[in-house]
Amino acid sequence: MVCPTFHPTLKIADTSVALHTKEFEALVRTDAAHEAIAEGAKMVALQVIKIFGDEAKFVAMKSDFEK
Repeated sequence: MVCPTFHPTLKIADTSVALHTKEFEALVRTDAAHEAIAEGAKMVALQVIKIFGDEAKFVAMKSDFEK
């Protein structure tokens, strides 16, 4: 069985800023971060439409879960 995955990443900080730190938290609160998150949400939505809008893919995925 194959399970399609999609794991997008967004750049909202320099690579020198570690995740889960106070510096990262401050960056997440910026307008630039909010714009990046909105763009990421659009990316995810378009990918969902692409996958579930393809009848053949949808039927194949559904049959995988019915086995």
